Amino acid sequence: MSRFIAQIFKSLKKLFKSMLPFPSLSVSEFEAFLQSTPDVQLIDVRTPLEYAEGHLPGSTNMDVMAPDFLPRAQTQLDANRPVAVYCRSGARSKQAAMFLARLKFQVTDLDSGFLGWAASGREVEKNA
Repeated sequence: MSRFIAQIFKSLKKLFKSMLPFPSLSVSEFEAFLQSTPDVQLIDVRTPLEYAEGHLPGSTNMDVMAPDFLPRAQTQLDANRPVAVYCRSGARSKQAAMFLARLKFQVTDLDSGFLGWAASGREVEKNA
C-alpha cells in the first residue's frame, strides 16, 4: 500500500512540474545548465542569514520574501540574460521563478534546492 501511495505522489510531482511555466531541474540537470549557460544570473532567494551559512558559488542573494524583491529584481537583473534560482528546498525558488516568469525573465529553477545540491556533494561556498 505504501508503495502505491509513493507512486501516486511521484506521478503528482511529475504532473505539477510539467505545468510550471519554467523548467525545474534536478541537481545534475541544473549543474549542466549552469555550465552550458555562461551568461546565467544565478540567484539564491533565501534569507541573507541562510545565504551566509552556505550557497552555490557565483550566486547573488535576493530574498524572495523581502518586500523589495520584485523592484530589486527588475533593477538588478538583466532581462536579456537567463536567470537560475534556488532556495533551501525548492518551494521559495518556485515562487520567485513564477514572479520572474510573469516579468518575462527566462528563468530556471533548482527543484531540490540548496539541500539537494549540498547533499549531492557539489561545491558550496560560505561567507567568511
